[in-house]
Amino acid sequence: MTKLNSWELILSWKDTTQYFYKFELLEISTTCKLIRQKLKPVIFHELDFTWFPPHFDDNEGSDNEKSDEDLLIEQMLPISKFLKSLSIGAEFNFNYLITLLPLITQLEYLQIFGTTLEFEQITHVLNKLNQLKCLKLNSCKIAFFSINNEIDMKIDLPKSLTGLHIEKCYYIKSASEFDPLLSRYDFDENTTTRHCFGLKPELFPKLTQFTYDSKLDESSTLDFSRLNSITNLKLLNLGPASIRFANSFTLACPNLTQLSLHYHSQLEPNYNQLLDQLSILTKLTLIGYKGNMSLIRTGLKLDKVKHLYLTRFYIDQINLEKFEEFKLLESVVIRYSYIEDELEELIETYYKQFTNWKCRFMRDFIKCTKL
Repeated sequence: MTKLNSWELILSWKDTTQYFYKFELLEISTTCKLIRQKLKPVIFHELDFTWFPPHFDDNEGSDNEKSDEDLLIEQMLPISKFLKSLSIGAEFNFNYLITLLPLITQLEYLQIFGTTLEFEQITHVLNKLNQLKCLKLNSCKIAFFSINNEIDMKIDLPKSLTGLHIEKCYYIKSASEFDPLLSRYDFDENTTTRHCFGLKPELFPKLTQFTYDSKLDESSTLDFSRLNSITNLKLLNLGPASIRFANSFTLACPNLTQLSLHYHSQLEPNYNQLLDQLSILTKLTLIGYKGNMSLIRTGLKLDKVKHLYLTRFYIDQINLEKFEEFKLLESVVIRYSYIEDELEELIETYYKQFTNWKCRFMRDFIKCTKL
């Protein structure tokens, strides 16, 4: 009896591929030639090249062996006109992306992570993708070996861009020398979080989303006069030394509707002072520190909060009855950690204990809504 792996079994069923038309998101492995062949009629909206083999062709020794670039274009051609999203990882040869540019000019989302890029390469790609709406760079090194004048190191972003996230990225002058000039930034609606070396601030006329990480300690570069339009603010790694700066920060954001911050129980009085000076928040997210995953104190004043999100907290240490006094609060979402054997007991406890809440249990979070 011939053994089939799960994909071969699924694809052996009659008319299987017709069901894939319903998917707007489909990630496949580029190493699985069988799937690529069987799913040719599928309309791909997203393709994930997180691992890329050095050769596409199984017949490496054949006389008709094609170059990797030719094989890539050949296999991408049937789906390229539908492709809206592309993710590439460390094993992906960035020159392949340049090869694909004529086929993917309609690309709207591009994510690049864990790779080293030549400055000329990334600028060339961004100049060609004039429909790009979102760009994510994570753990990338941008090399500018051929550029002597640092003033020329300006990455022109597509004017169509509405979302940009840069995290843990560096400019490097040589293989051993790097400087964290780009560390962690969140962008939205063609806006920049601060005057960032390598990005032209004039491309971002309106700031709506900002992430501040006190570990980076870059507050001296902030221009508070440009924060009036912020609606979504993240304050990470706050401590006693940086909480005062957080208060000044929130005062500069009169239109704030969403706030995320790391939670320290001993800083609750400071958080309350911060919340008091805000108008109504649609969403407040509290993030527990690793190793401090509990909400032991419940002295937070949530009178102006509609939806509370708790991340990295143990659900058995969160008592929803403590939140019932806040009339504006509509829901609490708890992303929890638990021992699997205890989950059934915790669910039973929640059903019995919180009679004024309707709780929906998902795989890794609970959403409780006031009745």
